[in-house]
Amino acid sequence: MCRDSVHAAAKGGLEDVVAGKSAISSVDGLAPRLAYRGIDALELAARSTFEETAYLLWHGELPTVGRLSLLEERLSCSRDLPYPIVRMVMEFPQASEPMMVLRTVVSALEMYDPDGPEHHHDVDLSRAILLTSCVPTIIAYHHRARLGQQLVEPRHDLSLAANFLYMLSGEAPSSHAARVLDQCLVLHADHELNASTFAARVAAATLSDMYSAVT
Repeated sequence: MCRDSVHAAAKGGLEDVVAGKSAISSVDGLAPRLAYRGIDALELAARSTFEETAYLLWHGELPTVGRLSLLEERLSCSRDLPYPIVRMVMEFPQASEPMMVLRTVVSALEMYDPDGPEHHHDVDLSRAILLTSCVPTIIAYHHRARLGQQLVEPRHDLSLAANFLYMLSGEAPSSHAARVLDQCLVLHADHELNASTFAARVAAATLSDMYSAVT
C-alpha cells in the first residue's frame, strides 16, 4: 500500500482524495457553489427546468428550443414500464425498502432493452433517457403498491416532475408544487463525484453495461 493510500485510510477512506476530474459538475464547499458545465446550479434552478439541465449535463450545452422539445418528447414517451416489470413491482413484499426495489427493477430493465448488448454513445444516451424517465415511474408504482393503492399510470403531457407528483397522488399537481420539485431535481441532478457516482463510474470503467453501473 502506497504512502498516500495509508494516509487516506487514516483520515477516513477517500475523504479529500482526488479520484478523478469532471467537466460535468463541480462542487466548491467553501464558496459554497455547485456548477453544472460551468453554470451555477442556483441560476439553473431559477431560470431553467430539469429537462434543460439534463440536456446540459449530457451534451455540455443548453438546448435550443427544438432540441429541448425533442428531449421532452423522448422523456415523456419512455415513462411506461414493460408489464412483467410492473407485475414484479406489485408482487414485491410491502415491507421492501424503496432503494432495494429500485436497484432490482433497474437491473431487470436490461432484459427488455431493445438494443440488447449493443454499446456506443447514441445507444447509451437512449438508455440514460430511458432510466431518467423510468425511475420516477418505478418509485411511484412501488409507493402506491406498498400502500395497497391502485397504480396510477404515467401521463405523457406533463413534465417529469409534474408527472411524478401525479403518479404518487392520482391528482394533477399545482403548478407551484411541480415547479418546486423541478427545482429540487435540478439542484440534485449531479454532485461531481459523490459516493454513488464514484461507484457507478468504477463499474462503468470495467465496460459493464449502464444498467448494472446504475444498479
